Amino acid sequence: MTSSKLFYSAALLVLSVATFSFGSELIPGTPNVLAESVTFSNVASFNGVGDAANTTLASGLVGGYNATEFVVFGELDNSAGVAGTFGSEADIRINNSFNIGGGTGTTYTGTTTIAGTSTLVTPFDPAAATFEFFESFDDDPTIADQTWNTVTVDVFDDSGTPDTVIDGNFALGTIAADGVTISGPGQSPNLHHTGVLGGLDFFTFDIAAGVGVPGSYLNIQTTDPLTGDAIDTEIALYDAAGTLVASDDDGQEAALGGLYSLLSFGDDPLSGDQTPGVDGTTLAAGNYTLVVGPFDAVFAATLGDVEPGIGTLDSRAGDYNLELTHAVPEPSAFLMVLVGTIGLSLLRRRS
Repeated sequence: MTSSKLFYSAALLVLSVATFSFGSELIPGTPNVLAESVTFSNVASFNGVGDAANTTLASGLVGGYNATEFVVFGELDNSAGVAGTFGSEADIRINNSFNIGGGTGTTYTGTTTIAGTSTLVTPFDPAAATFEFFESFDDDPTIADQTWNTVTVDVFDDSGTPDTVIDGNFALGTIAADGVTISGPGQSPNLHHTGVLGGLDFFTFDIAAGVGVPGSYLNIQTTDPLTGDAIDTEIALYDAAGTLVASDDDGQEAALGGLYSLLSFGDDPLSGDQTPGVDGTTLAAGNYTLVVGPFDAVFAATLGDVEPGIGTLDSRAGDYNLELTHAVPEPSAFLMVLVGTIGLSLLRRRS
């Protein structure tokens, strides 16, 4: 974005860009930060928890902090074709005391994704923790029911203060209808994290003046903060009733980030918007919630059913900037246009 924006109504106005820190208006949430990760490959999963045939591995975690949450993601394999095996039966037991939960879904062939989270009631130091890979139901006692092709376990710690708020809820207040762009840093760096609070950012805001009259617009976009840590974002807008208004994946032009996202309502003249008003020529005044997530997020018809989806760490972890611009022509501008239109009409009738 440039340091100024052009906004057309009846006249051409030059407006400066305002910036603010989203973190300063954070609704308090869980201050978990990613402490460390460990990845395993080709681990067989045989029988119920505690069975001698299961694979138990040293986690290799360094520790030195209180772990508050374990998150697992990756890929399961049922190429052996064990009948009746459910992806949801694959699980990980930590220190023989609690389970993460890993696989999802029912029967499958080939591969399926892994996604599980365990939030600890009593945090502990994960140094030298052990992981037992097991099946909650043993479908074939002679062979491994499933193989964990790849599995990454993220460990989160709440003892530190993150540089930027992770997985947050942000209250932006009322967005002024003056065409000034507000911008600030968004999520960093754990958008691959599973669970709604662990993989999505929620931004609530109000627009007192709706979009609909000529020259009015609302532009919402994520952009590359040029940190070298790019991310493939998706965004969705929900109204006050929690109903989906519109969503976007790669709407932002390549020059401003490529895989970043854009929503455009009304007569939007801003750079980066190749199709002004593509998401609606009108938008009612009121309260809205913007959800920002990683690629493959599931933006359901209602806000309560939004999910971050499953993806790889490379495409789902990174930084973004969020920019919002709202504009409605001043009443005086409308009067000038109206008077001019009436005058031209009378002149035509007299001629």
